Amino acid sequence: MIRLLLTAALAASAVTISGCSSGESEGAAKSAATGFVAAARRGNAGEVTFYRKGGFIGGALNTSVHVDDILVADLDPGTYVTVKAAPGRHTVYSDEKDEVLAVQVEPGKRYYYRVGLVIGMWKGHGKLEQVDTTIGSQQVAEWKLKLARDVRQPSMLAR
Repeated sequence: MIRLLLTAALAASAVTISGCSSGESEGAAKSAATGFVAAARRGNAGEVTFYRKGGFIGGALNTSVHVDDILVADLDPGTYVTVKAAPGRHTVYSDEKDEVLAVQVEPGKRYYYRVGLVIGMWKGHGKLEQVDTTIGSQQVAEWKLKLARDVRQPSMLAR
């Protein structure tokens, strides 16, 4: 009986601790996003578009998009998201933080990143590839991509 009560108490404390930490991280992400948006509005911002081609392969996998360590959106196949970014250096990555790329945003310019899938040991993950502006804008239009549904920071979106 004592063993059962101890197990229940440990489980309840684990749920309480994990609940607090996730709430704090969500608050920190909102705060960081607010600062990001304010900085983008102060200057003549640039735009960074992340897009993923549609198709059957990897259809069950969502790939995340992060800007300056802020989770912006999860991309399903055939979706895109465009972020308004203040001029200056920013970091971007998809699912793996150790595959971070740097982008130097200039006022009024557009940048495109195609999200590809990399096969992993247990599951695949997204990987960003910077694409020329002409090619990126053509692919977004030709592939008839839709705006991502799972946007985590709507205030960061350009449109």
